[in-house]
Amino acid sequence: MKRVIWILICWLSLSPFAYSAVVCTTLNTSTWTPEQKALAASLANEIAGLAGAAQVPTISGSTLCFTNPPFVVGNIITETALLNASNTDRTRDTSAQTTEAALRAEFAGNLICTESLAQIDSDIDTAFTGVIDIINLQTQLRVYLKKLARCTRAHIGI
Repeated sequence: MKRVIWILICWLSLSPFAYSAVVCTTLNTSTWTPEQKALAASLANEIAGLAGAAQVPTISGSTLCFTNPPFVVGNIITETALLNASNTDRTRDTSAQTTEAALRAEFAGNLICTESLAQIDSDIDTAFTGVIDIINLQTQLRVYLKKLARCTRAHIGI
């Protein structure tokens, strides 16, 4: 009896591996750039994750294969879906590069970010020496606080 139970447990635990289904889809990548072809597997993984199965497909040429996918591969992993994901990634990369360049320019051009502490002290003393009323004080404080905030944001973002 113990032997039958042991065999049954082994059979049940190994059965998913014995009956795994590999489902493939072949894509027409003839008009794709080399970059898009190179990213096909990772983009397919991204799309599969959105469909509920985060698994990296195997790729051979222009054929992508998934093991036991919980979705219809041919309906989800299409040329259009992969190209849209590629364009979204490219737009995201361009946006990130633009943001980083703006932050670096702010950091380089903001004197508070690049001056020595002694020079900053001197600048503050000079700026506030001529302040004779609360309006001028508010203006000078606003200017310095904005510079400080922009410098801090640029430094953190880089």
